[in-house]
Amino acid sequence: MALDGDLLMCKCPQPRIMRATRQNWGRFDDLAETNGIFIPLYDEQVVAISDKGRLIDYPFRVECDDGRALEGRTNTDGALPRVATKSWTAFKIYWGDEALARATEVEEHA
Repeated sequence: MALDGDLLMCKCPQPRIMRATRQNWGRFDDLAETNGIFIPLYDEQVVAISDKGRLIDYPFRVECDDGRALEGRTNTDGALPRVATKSWTAFKIYWGDEALARATEVEEHA
């Protein structure tokens, strides 16, 4: 897992630093959960940025502590889809070849 300001381990001429540029959360109390409607309390979005700018169309895989997994490629802003949860939770992000290998590994064990 990489957090804002973490050095990323790569063999680049300059160290790459993770930049988490967007973070939102909200709390709602409209009795929706009582009625069986899921309303996220936490809403995270990660943007992949290198020393050369945003990483566009870059493979990723997000694995949440609650068992959910999201995979795909970053959008034209270098952003991943938002990850919404009911409570604080940790998640791991795999990038590039590691994300593709992880997705294949999970499929083979399914």
